[in-house]
Amino acid sequence: MRFAFIAAEKALHSVTRLCRCLCVTPSGFYAWTRRGLSARAQRDLVLRTKLRAFHAASGHRYGRPNLWKDLQEDGEAISEKRVARLMRQDGIRGKVRRRFKNTTMSDHADPIAPNVLDRDFTAAGPNQRSATPASSSSASTASCISRRSSICTRGSSSAGRSARSTTAGSR
Repeated sequence: MRFAFIAAEKALHSVTRLCRCLCVTPSGFYAWTRRGLSARAQRDLVLRTKLRAFHAASGHRYGRPNLWKDLQEDGEAISEKRVARLMRQDGIRGKVRRRFKNTTMSDHADPIAPNVLDRDFTAAGPNQRSATPASSSSASTASCISRRSSICTRGSSSAGRSARSTTAGSR
């Protein structure tokens, strides 16, 4: 980890100064740069490519347990913890299934709305068929309009304006 930091920062600072700050020797840093990947790191690269392939084949749904099973079936001797670590390092996450939630409440005492259209949705022209009776539709529209007008006029009374203007003028 220290050597990787030195390699990233050596363009800005001298290698000897970075090595002195991180308490490592410059010869150790240069030996690290000449050395290749360890056997474990090489094996991790192979396993990561297999993990990505299995994850993509599952539609990005599989998590650690299923990917571990896929690797076992493929003949890899690997622990679940190593699979979890490799997935975490690569940012691989399985999609969690949502639990089924029943939203329909069939056993209620409320009246059931009448089937006005009787599943016949054809009309001779526009605005000929409606799922609600005309009387209830116009009544609900009228009540909605009256509510809006009362809300709009409620806050704009002349008494409120004159009281505000007198207090603002006295400041």
